[in-house]
Amino acid sequence: MDQLQVKAQGSPSPETPRVSVADAAPASEALRAVLETYARALEAPFALHLPPQHHRAPQPAVAVHVHCHAMPRRPSLFGVWPRVPIIRLPFAFGYPLPASVTSGFAPRPGLRRGRILADAEGQAMVEVVGANLYVLWDLPAQGDLAPLLLRRCLDLGLATCAALGRLSTLPPPARAGALAALARETAEAEAAWQARRRDEGRLRFQAACSDRLQDEARRLEREIDEAEHALEEYGRRITTETRALAERQRRLRALQGLPPEPASTLREFDRIRDLPEVRQVDVADGGIALITHPLEAECDGRRYRLGAFRVEILFEGEVRITNLTDPRGLYDHPHVRQARPCLGNIREGVAKLIGEFEFAAAAQVLVDFLQTANPQDWRIPVFYWPQVDA
Repeated sequence: MDQLQVKAQGSPSPETPRVSVADAAPASEALRAVLETYARALEAPFALHLPPQHHRAPQPAVAVHVHCHAMPRRPSLFGVWPRVPIIRLPFAFGYPLPASVTSGFAPRPGLRRGRILADAEGQAMVEVVGANLYVLWDLPAQGDLAPLLLRRCLDLGLATCAALGRLSTLPPPARAGALAALARETAEAEAAWQARRRDEGRLRFQAACSDRLQDEARRLEREIDEAEHALEEYGRRITTETRALAERQRRLRALQGLPPEPASTLREFDRIRDLPEVRQVDVADGGIALITHPLEAECDGRRYRLGAFRVEILFEGEVRITNLTDPRGLYDHPHVRQARPCLGNIREGVAKLIGEFEFAAAAQVLVDFLQTANPQDWRIPVFYWPQVDA
């Protein structure tokens, strides 16, 4: 059995509206609730039909019969030849329908047994035959929109259903007022549904934008890392070429009878050690390493304590800077991420100084760099470090 019966409060039975569900259609409960609302308001019995073959002959006028996705006669002959065209229905009452459930019937004038009612866009929605309202499209498959669309079908069909006057216990003026009140409730339900969908759409759009921004940020971080690796390689090449140039100049002077200048490595070491910001100097593997006292940087008139750093200056031109006391996650400094500094426009100068073995000058430039926080190109704001009390 594929029928769902609703008795109105005003019927002869003293019971409250009763619903007997005989089929297992997922949309039955939601549609039943809508019919209960109309049955109470109009004091008339209603019946819901969900025929699996899309056909149900007109039922006697003992209730207002609502047939979903059905016709009053078979839509095909012998199950082969179409009697009524099946069309794709992208919209119903102005609401877009999912592409997978847009099936509808388009009865031709010669096959009409009742009155065909259309929505504002001229698309056939309901056929009224006596006390029967045939919904000509796949209403039960519309999910949470199905109850609202059923209300629209009822508001459209009941206004022209003459049998309602015989089934309802309300006098004509009260019945007309009930229909008008139900139509207003439908409009309010539509407004609430559209507001809810709008809010849900805004939240989904916000989440999608947030995900996109995070993806873009991750992509930019990868590209920045790649660019920094490339710049480090360029720095090593500058150092190598600078040393090659110095060697060629030395050899040229030797050929010209000019003795080369004496080495000043010990003096360079002492000059680094004498820098006021440097606490200790050691020879590292492949270069020189210095450890600073706690350093501070100024930004917008405020000073921030960044911590003590280990600065490694390697002979092949690389520079590594590690915050020993106050790192912030992956960041050692507003301009240093994972020990790799973003030296900006001083990178080439530092590379040349290393190539010419001017380690003291390179160390001074790097110490000055660590005491700088430039908002235009920092990797993380300096505000993550504690502010120095005035």
